[in-house]
Amino acid sequence: MKISVLIPAYNCQDTIYNSIRSAIKQTYKNIEIIVVNDGSTDNTAVRLDQYVKHYNNQLRVVHAEHLGVSAARNRLLYEASGDYVFFLDADDFINPDTIESMVNVVNKTNAEVVVCGNDLQGVFGLKNSVHSQICPNRREVLKYLLKDRSVRNYAWGKLVKKELWKGIEFPVNMVFEDIATVHKVLIKSQKTVLIPSIHYHYNVSSTGSITYGLKPVIIQDMLKACAMQAENILEFDPTLRNEVKRMLLRNKLIATLSLLRNFQFHIEPIREIFKYQPSILTK
Repeated sequence: MKISVLIPAYNCQDTIYNSIRSAIKQTYKNIEIIVVNDGSTDNTAVRLDQYVKHYNNQLRVVHAEHLGVSAARNRLLYEASGDYVFFLDADDFINPDTIESMVNVVNKTNAEVVVCGNDLQGVFGLKNSVHSQICPNRREVLKYLLKDRSVRNYAWGKLVKKELWKGIEFPVNMVFEDIATVHKVLIKSQKTVLIPSIHYHYNVSSTGSITYGLKPVIIQDMLKACAMQAENILEFDPTLRNEVKRMLLRNKLIATLSLLRNFQFHIEPIREIFKYQPSILTK
């Protein structure tokens, strides 16, 4: 079984080596590592070309114009030739046995998606994982996703059968593209297995990470992505209505707190956040 490790990269000269190195060091050897350089303006491109010379048989780099992370992810899926794909962000890293452990689960269970545990580097003790290996049905998987706990709203940390991505693309020119997309793969998956091992290490201190520093200009994209997720999940399973409502409320609170933290004390933008409601919930 061939695995494609996919890394979108933009202005990550200080972190990209650790990310690539963690993929190179995998104990599972039937892998390809592909990096799409999304038109970086720092030394990322130069360093990637150096790494290709050093890891010639293990690493492939595609240089593209800057179109955003969604376009980079879509290009990575196009370039991937593996049976399964695994997204790895350019400022994160994985354990040496990550791919081998997840492939073993696929071989034993015929899973189409395997989700590993993760921790947040820079946030002491904050981990997200299940207590033991489980194989929930799709409704339960989506409930985990809506809570954004054991199944996170990110492309990373999931070994996904390549076929599941057919017909699915990340929305270009949109922030929080993961929220708008990952649930579609989970809806299609006939068998998703969650494992407790903490394999993925997410770097929250990176200057490229927006998750913990929302700004007013991107809040609308966040709410739009949440609405897209709500629409698709409720079309698949209308009984998840209460879970969807809680997800939307949680993200409205996150957006409001981010406005306040960025010293945006105007009441009207906050009112607009709480007036926001996906159309499927107003029918």
